Amino acid sequence: MAIADTIRKWFTKASAQDRQNSGNLPFVMLMGTEKVYGKPQPNDYASMMASYKSWAYACAWKNATSVAKCKIKLLSPSYDNKKEKLNMIEINQHPFLDLIASVNPFSNKFELMTITTLNLEITGNAYWYLPRGPIGIPTEIWNIPSHWMKVVPSYENFIDGYVMTVPGKPQPPIPFDEFEIVHFKYPSPSNIYYGQGPLWGARAAIDLTNQIKDWGVSYFMNNAQPSGILTTDSSLTSDQYQRLRDQWNEKYKGVKNAGKMAFLENGLKYQQMGSNVRDARFDSVSLEIRNEIMALFGVPASKLGLE
Repeated sequence: MAIADTIRKWFTKASAQDRQNSGNLPFVMLMGTEKVYGKPQPNDYASMMASYKSWAYACAWKNATSVAKCKIKLLSPSYDNKKEKLNMIEINQHPFLDLIASVNPFSNKFELMTITTLNLEITGNAYWYLPRGPIGIPTEIWNIPSHWMKVVPSYENFIDGYVMTVPGKPQPPIPFDEFEIVHFKYPSPSNIYYGQGPLWGARAAIDLTNQIKDWGVSYFMNNAQPSGILTTDSSLTSDQYQRLRDQWNEKYKGVKNAGKMAFLENGLKYQQMGSNVRDARFDSVSLEIRNEIMALFGVPASKLGLE
């Protein structure tokens, strides 16, 4: 009997009042000023937003626009007693359908769903702010950038609300009640408050892509030649060294000077240091990185027009 009672409790839904009477949620922790400033984001979401470029941009954008093109239907379950079958009946008139069609005076459904999915793909979180009319029905939907928002935990209700901090605005966080915000999130195995998107898994590949591109810019800005040194058996004064460096950079540095023949005087010799682009195999490395990013976002090459 004791075992049956224990199992029954597992599957009995407890109300907020029941939890309050029996104690706080054991996995909720409130640290310092989190009640005012919210739970710290587990990752640097602002930096993740800055990583939305190159192949990450292409993949996230493809997924977001694909979701935005989908037709939204509102279905209601209806049980057929004769056939003993559960049917889904489409509802064609409902306040939600009106809301999702109009969104707000400055946006539309396609933009709403695109931005929502982009936030999910980049940070794993998306937030809708729902202003309500006199009878409590939402009248508009506003997308709030996910790196602006933080969750306010609650011992009793899990989430008490949210706070928004607008970057660059010297003002305290703006609080929202829990019912004012719809928080979408991709499941995260490491955080119960915030989601985790595919860009988190691709962060190393994205960083390597950025390093390769920066290296390539520097490479071509230096006459499309690997780094090297000028040597001479003679001693150079400070003025001679300065003049030689300025003349070399003026004549041979930069993309526009690529391929020019260098004439060395006074016994100067050029000695190559490092490797060139072909030796570095950047083409194959870049291809591997691209494929990894596409795999993490679940986008095949054919969807990006590559095959």
